Amino acid sequence: MGEDPDWRGSSSTSSFTSIPYFSLCLIFLLLQPTTGNQTELLLNGSNETAPNKTEPKDITPSHNICGSIDIRNDARTVFNKENSDDSLSMNCTILEGTFSLSMITNSSTREEDFVTFPNLVEITGYLLVFNVKSLTTLSRIFPNLRVIGGSQLIMNYALIIYQNPDLKDVGLPNLRVIRNGGVRISENPSLCFVVNIDWKRLTFGQIDDVLVSDGESSGAKCSDECDDSASRCVHRPSEMGGPPIISCWNATTCQESCPFDRKNDTKELGSGCLIGSEDNEECHPQCIGGCYKKGHSGQCVACAGYLSEGRCVTHCPPGMLKYLSRCVTREECISSPDVRVDDEWRMYKPVNGYCVYDCPAGYEQVKRPRKLPDNTTREQEYCEVCNGSCPKKCKGKAIDTIAMAKDLAGCNIVEGTLDIQLRDSSKMTLLSDYLKDIEVIEGSLLIRFSPSLTSLSVFQKLREINPGKDLFQTRYALVIYENQNLNSLFSSEVTKKLRIIGDGQVQVQNNRMLCFKHISNLMTGLKMELNIDDQSSFSNGDKAICDETNLVISIEKMMSEGFILKWTPFNTSDIDHRKFLGYQVFYKRVSSPDLADVQIDQDRSVCSDTWSMHFEPEKEKEKKEDNGTASIQEEKKIVYNVENPSEAQLENAAHANKKTYNGVGPYVHAVITNELIIPNTFYAAYAQTKMVNHLGAKNARSNVIIVQTQYSNPTPPRILNIQPIGTDTLDVEWEEPLRTNGRITHYIVSWHKQHRDATFEVKHACDTAGERRKLPQVAPSTTLPPSTTYAQQSFMSTIAPQSADTCAASGCCSCKGPSSSISSLYGDEDEESNENMDRNHDFENAVQNIVFVPSCKYSHDPNRCGRFSVAERAKSDNSTLLLNSTTSSPPHRSKRRRRRRLSPTTTMSTLYRIRDEGGYRIM
Repeated sequence: MGEDPDWRGSSSTSSFTSIPYFSLCLIFLLLQPTTGNQTELLLNGSNETAPNKTEPKDITPSHNICGSIDIRNDARTVFNKENSDDSLSMNCTILEGTFSLSMITNSSTREEDFVTFPNLVEITGYLLVFNVKSLTTLSRIFPNLRVIGGSQLIMNYALIIYQNPDLKDVGLPNLRVIRNGGVRISENPSLCFVVNIDWKRLTFGQIDDVLVSDGESSGAKCSDECDDSASRCVHRPSEMGGPPIISCWNATTCQESCPFDRKNDTKELGSGCLIGSEDNEECHPQCIGGCYKKGHSGQCVACAGYLSEGRCVTHCPPGMLKYLSRCVTREECISSPDVRVDDEWRMYKPVNGYCVYDCPAGYEQVKRPRKLPDNTTREQEYCEVCNGSCPKKCKGKAIDTIAMAKDLAGCNIVEGTLDIQLRDSSKMTLLSDYLKDIEVIEGSLLIRFSPSLTSLSVFQKLREINPGKDLFQTRYALVIYENQNLNSLFSSEVTKKLRIIGDGQVQVQNNRMLCFKHISNLMTGLKMELNIDDQSSFSNGDKAICDETNLVISIEKMMSEGFILKWTPFNTSDIDHRKFLGYQVFYKRVSSPDLADVQIDQDRSVCSDTWSMHFEPEKEKEKKEDNGTASIQEEKKIVYNVENPSEAQLENAAHANKKTYNGVGPYVHAVITNELIIPNTFYAAYAQTKMVNHLGAKNARSNVIIVQTQYSNPTPPRILNIQPIGTDTLDVEWEEPLRTNGRITHYIVSWHKQHRDATFEVKHACDTAGERRKLPQVAPSTTLPPSTTYAQQSFMSTIAPQSADTCAASGCCSCKGPSSSISSLYGDEDEESNENMDRNHDFENAVQNIVFVPSCKYSHDPNRCGRFSVAERAKSDNSTLLLNSTTSSPPHRSKRRRRRRLSPTTTMSTLYRIRDEGGYRIM
């Protein structure tokens, strides 16, 4: 054949001349001739025929859908809140709602008395097991449960196992996914095995708190070991430095690992593994939690998107609405069971292709009569486009967890008092998302007992507090007290426009890190006089360093995976320099170079921070004693060429704090380079001093600057499909690089004839003679999490950014590892203990508020039981939708193709003049 053909396609956007010309190895395939005109693909030594773009027509698994289930008092009685047919509930595969098993305290109850749900694989809400005797494991009740959705939570938790005296193991070995919400397992005195389960492997939502304890503190003897030694078992590192520990559900079953549960080892949901496969085979991309057959969207355990006609799809067909995790008709939407939110029943409404219980921005809720099948009428809620301004109104409430703030997302007017007491707030970004649209509070605003809050920047649009007669203690419209880590108030923009209507006063007391100048600025903005009785300089800021000067920071050098910042050293001549520790450089990724979008105090709390921190210590000065007088030796100045620093010079720059660059200086320099810094990306950064608080102490802080890292080479693309067309043509489809690291101007696809060897191994084009390697497996691309939409407020987002565990601080979630209690630094151990006790009481109250309610059957409360009595609801069509999926023809999967032109957006090419003998390497 002569030379290997090398076909190059030019880009239609080749004007980006600053990007170097590059060649990418995509993936390597062998073509093995067979009889007739069929061409067989050999991938990494395996004999696997080319995939057909049409999915196989197999019988899909049945999907029996039921509503919320409550089992209480009697282990054999199932109360389905929306349907009276218990047999259908027990054959349920998808439970849309919550599952509650509680208050079974009869000593004569036996383990075998408990009703089982052998077909249940998904619960869209939470799973609660509370105060149940005679139950030793959940494995018999839920043998196949794989997905807990967390569309409804108790506080922050989707899986709650609490105060069950006889429970010995959780026994949920098939559980793979908790889409939203965390795990709380506590006060189960006989429980073992639970602490070594890798719960973070199962949680995928932005709210993913884990608080788990076993019964050892109550005297239970737990070995937490199991006989299962399968290679798929999850192994956790030993805290004592010993061999890894197998995570076990019980004495015979380990927690299994699937490499496809997550995408690229992030928090993004993966498709899961084929059930029963020993080789961890990957499921169809539309699956989560696993599948019954690979490569088929109708064989998924649960859907990443929506269930439609027995198949998992990204978008519902025309005329259908997205409702929780499936597609429904308009009639099915308005007939869906009401959902209880904050002790209020809400109806589902169709709007913009979704079925939601809250109208989105730009729509207002209206009521119109709707005729029911029994010829009765019902007031039905609908969403209609606003005629002009249409603020969304929500009722005032007390917020002590992030989950409780979710119902305020998108609200513009809060009707009533808003009382924030956040003792547990590790997800400050979510709190900001939920409260950022509030403009008017028609009541008082109370912010108190919130040790995790560091600022009030979560209120981004607040302009008016109008309490009327709803004043706190008949006097105050705005109350801010006992927030031990609060160091700033509202943003300057909010402070300028905020007004208090009426005679309500402002109380700001006992905020130990809040400097009085911030209080003074707030009162000036409100056009109100300071009052020592309500805003005291003695009870605020007593632990803060409030004298602050300015640092001038600038960019010294930008690299593809890092940058160097510089600033003039902090002047310590008028303070005790021994109390000066060094500099903190804070930086975070931003979407644009617009400084208006960056606020230092936004999305921060004691428990979590969207800013990363680099510490540049003060270089220790050498001291000499001379006649009782200490003299400081002058520091050596480091001089080097800034344009091309060597690695050794960069290393020195990271550990020295006074340097001269090109003969100009001195400056303090910080080298920021780590795995968080990626090419061609904007970063916001600022520096501040770190000082031990003492008499006369002062700090310095710089303004925020924007840095853009330089371009770099992209990661390799991955071939998705190679389809033979005739005997001399191949269609090649690939995925764009995982990280482009710049602007891609074009792709290069090259190929040459590859002879088949006896082992079916593949030789890399760049390998030396005789070297062989396996095919590289490049993970598919990931995307940044989308912004929360109004539909996701009814359900949860399935894509979340990576987040690290946070260590315990006052008001934060617990985690393993050394704790760093902020309260203990102040000597407030008793206060922290009381706060932990308060949080436990809040949790217990939340559980009991769910469990201990009068039965609607005997005490019908329209505000709690809905608008129908039990008899009326049984007559109406407002019941659970029970569907049996049927097979249907697979949806057509359209794919964009461009032939013989490889622009930056092209992911497919057709190769011609392909001979049907031998093999070809595709690059």
